[in-house]
This record gives sequence, C-alpha cells and structure tokens, in this order.
Amino acid sequence: MKGQLRTQELIEKLEKSGIIISKRTIEYYQELGLLPRPLRKKGAKTGGGVLGYYQPNVVDIIRSIHTQKDKGLTLSEIKDNLRDTLFEKYKQHYKEWGVLDSLPHNAEKEK
Repeated sequence: MKGQLRTQELIEKLEKSGIIISKRTIEYYQELGLLPRPLRKKGAKTGGGVLGYYQPNVVDIIRSIHTQKDKGLTLSEIKDNLRDTLFEKYKQHYKEWGVLDSLPHNAEKEK
C-alpha cells in the first residue's frame, strides 16, 4: 500500500531515528489505545496471510510516546496527552481511512 508502512518497515524507520522498539511493544501500545491498529490487507507475497499497514504518522506518535516516557510520564498520562494532541491533529486522516470510529480514543472522548 503506497505510503504506508508494514510493521518491520515501521520498526526500521524508528531505529534509524534512534528509537528501538519491538513488534510486541507496538502491539502493546495498540492494546492500551496509544496507537491505532494497522490497516489490513491480504498479502499475496506471504502466502495469503494478512499484512498490517501503518500510516506514516504512526512514526510521529511513537516518537511522542518515547519523548514523554523519557520525561517520566506514565503510559496512562501519555494516552491522555495523545488524545488531546496528536489524535486531534490526525483526526481527519483517520476519518478518511475509515478507522476513526474504531479508535479507542474517539470512543473515550465521546463519553
């Protein structure tokens, strides 16, 4: 998918900027609602398995998470900050991609 990153590409891009992160950490951030789940597409090159694709802005979100962690914030505090800043910034993109309603951030903010 053009412009989007597979998990390994996301990890490699972050490593180039000095952020070491594992696939499991990315999944954990998704479980906590810090990151949106990847868009899914059946992958012909992988024997028909499902590949996850991330929007490029996920790099910025992970950088923000790590910057805030370095400042001593908890993941809960970071989640609140992300909801109020980055997710609002990218809200239109999420709406265009059809994932806005599935984001835990959107559901929590509406409560």
